[in-house]
Amino acid sequence: MDYSAAFMPAIYIGRLSRSMRGDSGAAVMVLQTSDVDNVNNEDSQATPTIRARTLSLRGLQGASDADRDFRFAIESDRAGPQSTSRLSLRRFQRTLHHMSLPPAFLMDIQGSFWRRYVPKILLSLACIIIYCEVVIYYLVLLQCTWPLLDSATQEHNIRSDPNAAPLKVMMVADTHLLGPFRGHWFDKLRREWQMKRTFATAMTLHQPEVVVFLGDLFDEGQWMDNVQFNRDVQRFKRIFPQAEKTKFIVAAGNHDVGFHYKMTKVLVDRFQRLFSESDSGVELITVKGSAFVSLNSIALEGDHCAICTEAEKELNRIEQIFNCSRTVHERRAVDRSCEALMAQLPHYTRPILLQHFPLYRANDRGCQDRDGGPNSDGNRERWEVLSKDMTARLLKLNPRAVFDGHSHHSCSIEHNGPQGPVPEWTLPSFNWRNKNNPAFVLSVFTPSNFAVSQCRMPQESTVMASYCVCLLALCIWLAVRRCRRNRYQGFIKLPMQRS
Repeated sequence: MDYSAAFMPAIYIGRLSRSMRGDSGAAVMVLQTSDVDNVNNEDSQATPTIRARTLSLRGLQGASDADRDFRFAIESDRAGPQSTSRLSLRRFQRTLHHMSLPPAFLMDIQGSFWRRYVPKILLSLACIIIYCEVVIYYLVLLQCTWPLLDSATQEHNIRSDPNAAPLKVMMVADTHLLGPFRGHWFDKLRREWQMKRTFATAMTLHQPEVVVFLGDLFDEGQWMDNVQFNRDVQRFKRIFPQAEKTKFIVAAGNHDVGFHYKMTKVLVDRFQRLFSESDSGVELITVKGSAFVSLNSIALEGDHCAICTEAEKELNRIEQIFNCSRTVHERRAVDRSCEALMAQLPHYTRPILLQHFPLYRANDRGCQDRDGGPNSDGNRERWEVLSKDMTARLLKLNPRAVFDGHSHHSCSIEHNGPQGPVPEWTLPSFNWRNKNNPAFVLSVFTPSNFAVSQCRMPQESTVMASYCVCLLALCIWLAVRRCRRNRYQGFIKLPMQRS
């Protein structure tokens, strides 16, 4: 009989000792039975006809001991190529005993259910965690791209090098790192990991040259002492590490230094000392010809408090710099009073305002690109937005764009400036704790043009749903395997294969 061409149900269940192998290599024991079903039935009195024969396998001669397995094959006239025969373990052991096999034969019984499936379960759980905690961030953020400059928004009266690469700026608002007083430790761990993974993925994929934080870096900054504050600063730097060639611009928020009525010189100074080069909270920063004005909007109350007076004084100086630069740009002549100021802005460009509080707007009904935020019936001055007077004061700088946060929801709106419309973007929160669908902004700037796009982050509900679906699928698979095993408890499965 040509056994190489026959379909035989087979399973490796043991090995031969050296005394059984001999020089011819491994052996195959072929058991022929007239009726496999009789063997399956424990109560059956029928005795199957069993004939044993030893064959030599040329392919296994010279193989290692580990490869010389003892193969049992059962042929059945009823068994087709795709059928599966099941043999009672007890009856099969009796059959082997009646065959008078030497005691050196080792029976390799399959392990218990959990011993077999625990490695598969652990591997599946590892894959689920890697997908939900790492891979999903790449899949979502790969859909974000840097916006393209539109020639329609080009300011032709501003001198700019057309061959220069635009400045790439990533903007983030309201990270709200929890401090020692609020939130559960798991809440901190979960949300901080989400922000860390998003930031690291964005930095890897998009590689911005400047990263702007628009206030409320911390959730409890106004209540922490210096030791607690410094500890949270180190946490912030671990979650948002600064690359060697990336510049950070940080504006203060009300959760960092307190609202106006709680803001103190000590709180402002310690924040500015760690995140800014300006003591007043108002700073002019020029990068690749684009001018950014970072503002401590909590100090822009206009009530002549000590901190407010210092901030307004610096704001007046920055306004004078822009006026001098514009005068030189238009008249091609340097005024003597402007010579000392021109060093900070040698080539005129309109400023970009970076702050925490939005400019004044009566409500959010006129917002475009809203992302499900509350449809406010009215915004309170100096609470949700800046006052009307301070908004008019900032618009006198003739900014080409304003970026802020505070509301935790996105809003795009235009203001009527003294020299034309001024677009404003209010960024949503970066933290899952404040928003199910957080986001950040990717923007490009030249001295005479800019473009802005919003980049969505993975939603918390999507990540949780992914966990639930994957875990449910794993549980169903395990339940099915368990049920099938219980159904054939005590039997050896002999799958069909070519021998």
